[in-house]
Amino acid sequence: VEHPPESLDIMTSNEIKDLIPYSPNHIRRLEDAGNFPKRIRIGGNRIAWLRHEVEDWLLQRVKERDAAVHLKMEERHQQSNSK
Repeated sequence: VEHPPESLDIMTSNEIKDLIPYSPNHIRRLEDAGNFPKRIRIGGNRIAWLRHEVEDWLLQRVKERDAAVHLKMEERHQQSNSK
C-alpha cells in the first residue's frame, strides 16, 4: 500500500506524553477501546503512532467541544426567545 510521505511521520511515546496529558496506561485503554489511534511496533522495545492519526484524533476532540458550545448557545437563544 502506497502512503504519502507525510502520512508516515511518526510520534514517539515521549511526544505523545507532551501532547496528550494522559498516562501511558490510559492511552493503552483508549487504544484497546478503539478511542485512540493504534500504536505501531517499530522495534523490539519501541513504539510509535502516526502523527496524522493522533492530530486527527485531537482535532476531533476540538470539533466535539465546538459542537457542544454551539448547541448550548442555540439552547440559550431558544430559551430567551420563548420568554
